[in-house]
Amino acid sequence: VRKSGCLGNDMCPKGKFYLGNGNILLVGEAAGFLNAFGEGISCALSTGLFAAEAISKGIKSRDNALALYTELTKQERRQTKASWRLGAKIAGRDLMPI
Repeated sequence: VRKSGCLGNDMCPKGKFYLGNGNILLVGEAAGFLNAFGEGISCALSTGLFAAEAISKGIKSRDNALALYTELTKQERRQTKASWRLGAKIAGRDLMPI
């Protein structure tokens, strides 16, 4: 008998992003970047670029890549939350605590 499962991100119901831990950075949907209308490619591309930039800068300056990535994704996180608020409003529901 084998037990299996998967991990999901609860950004949608809770308004939280999981950007990573230690030397691991999460991008796109894995980090919670998905707009309310199901489009995620643009978020994946932009957060992937932000992660690469954070890693590159972190290596050069010996700064924490996760802290740099957190700062670089600030606007993207705001836009993602705004998208979910708009989606909830269009649906006529107060679904989001964000």
